[in-house]
Amino acid sequence: MIHRLPATLAAWTATIVMSLAATDGWTSDWQAAKDRSKAEGKPIFIYLTGSDWCGWCKKLEKEVISQPSFMDFAKRHFVLMEVDIPRKKAQPPELKKQNAELEKKYLAGGYPTIWVLDSEGNKLSGDLGELKGGVDGYIAKLREFLPQEPIRPFIDDSAPGFRDLTEADFAKVNSADDTWTWKDGVLHCTGQPVSVLRSVKPYTNFEIVVEWMHEKPAGNSGVFVWTTPESIGKLTAAGKPGLPQGIEVQILDHAFTDRMKAAGKPTDWFGTNGDVFAVGVKMTPFPPLSPNGSRSFPRKHLAKGHGEWNQYYIRAINGEVRLWVNGGEVSGGTACDPATGYLCLESEGSPIQFRKLRIRDAILKSFPECDSIPHGKNPPSGPGRRPGRAPATAR
Repeated sequence: MIHRLPATLAAWTATIVMSLAATDGWTSDWQAAKDRSKAEGKPIFIYLTGSDWCGWCKKLEKEVISQPSFMDFAKRHFVLMEVDIPRKKAQPPELKKQNAELEKKYLAGGYPTIWVLDSEGNKLSGDLGELKGGVDGYIAKLREFLPQEPIRPFIDDSAPGFRDLTEADFAKVNSADDTWTWKDGVLHCTGQPVSVLRSVKPYTNFEIVVEWMHEKPAGNSGVFVWTTPESIGKLTAAGKPGLPQGIEVQILDHAFTDRMKAAGKPTDWFGTNGDVFAVGVKMTPFPPLSPNGSRSFPRKHLAKGHGEWNQYYIRAINGEVRLWVNGGEVSGGTACDPATGYLCLESEGSPIQFRKLRIRDAILKSFPECDSIPHGKNPPSGPGRRPGRAPATAR
């Protein structure tokens, strides 16, 4: 796979001389990579590149390797090893010697060359240097080399008081008839139209465990807590796309950041690891905060990307909401008003699956007026919009 560089591409790459090993998550120390692979039980992702001359390498780095969604996945599951073979850039003698030996052993005829290796340096894959499909293609292929283990039970939802939430516990609001389907204990959502599925009854103080998985990159969804009956009634009566008012615990895939960047839009106002924020109601978010102060940003980045199962544990008690993602507390807020209402799952443009919905509730209060579809005021932001947020098309 010896590639020819177009003149314009060669000239462009000549101006960029940057080693990945100087960035977070990468190493250029072969022995350290093997030692870490053995200690952490992770395979090695070895990347042979020519940082100061290889245009195809730079193209791969720009389109795949440098993308946040790829790096978030790769750093969690692999030891990232760069073998740089520059033509002009100076290297320490020890590194140059090491890389020359690795080039002789692993180069597959041209650059870039990529292998998945075990901790002894044995090949587990074919050469992935020319793999198609961009970030999604690489992530899908690399998953083949990971152990297929079920999600760990971070929260003990078998404790007394927890019970399953099943199809009988939810009611249609403004979704299509085929938006939500239950199969073998898994709730499948098409993402169309933008809408919610609400609990049959409202909850005041409760804990809920939800496992979820985005089926596609850049997926958007969420769990609404203490959703107001007025907004639910309005959506039900209208039967049109839109979202209710309440406290949203967002479920946003990491690739959404890439999509926003590609569209030239800002990315500092949201996170992809479990933001919590108020939609048309009151809440004082826990720090760190979004730039406008409306969102509680996660203190830890613990969410996994699309195609992987995640667990949310949400505790909503006495006007305070707290979120744990895959076992670690990350965000939340207090002084929520109202602090009672419906529990909702969100459909917002992309397919997602939910499973193992388990709840432990205490004080319950009914809202019979919601079942009769009240005719109150419209949500301040209008159907399909949220206070303090960009329109759904820009999110």
